[in-house]
Amino acid sequence: MLRSTLKDDKQHTFGLVHESSKINLNSASLEMLQKLPGMSAELAASIIDWRDEDSDLTEGGAESEYYLLQPSAYESKKAALETVEEVMTERMWDAEVRVAGAIATIWTPYDFYIGSEFSHCGIDVATLMRRDGGWKIINLNWTRDVPPNCALHPDGPPSS
Repeated sequence: MLRSTLKDDKQHTFGLVHESSKINLNSASLEMLQKLPGMSAELAASIIDWRDEDSDLTEGGAESEYYLLQPSAYESKKAALETVEEVMTERMWDAEVRVAGAIATIWTPYDFYIGSEFSHCGIDVATLMRRDGGWKIINLNWTRDVPPNCALHPDGPPSS
């Protein structure tokens, strides 16, 4: 096995891994996923909902309705996972929203995890304009750093 690390694609890890020690995220049951180290019940349910073809919400999971409410709206995949990077969590808190007529800004700290591993944190800033009866993001900027240069979520790491 030779692969780039999750945090820096210019760094690589290598070694041997016996195939029987791996789990297929595309066929694993909810119960199997919940037994993985660092896996929360919510993340396991969200993996199930991300890959299944229905729109039925698994308890604690997330379907398209949740993802469509995010700043960069998208739908759940409804298909097999292709890479581990698809299992990512960005958490925002203490958002500051300012509105003046048809323009608004949102400033919020965030932290970002790939699976259960911390990746980075920073600030998200979005500029929105009111158009066609709704708010549209017209600009999105962010910083990318690590503590102590940025804050982690006040609740600590995602629940496991």
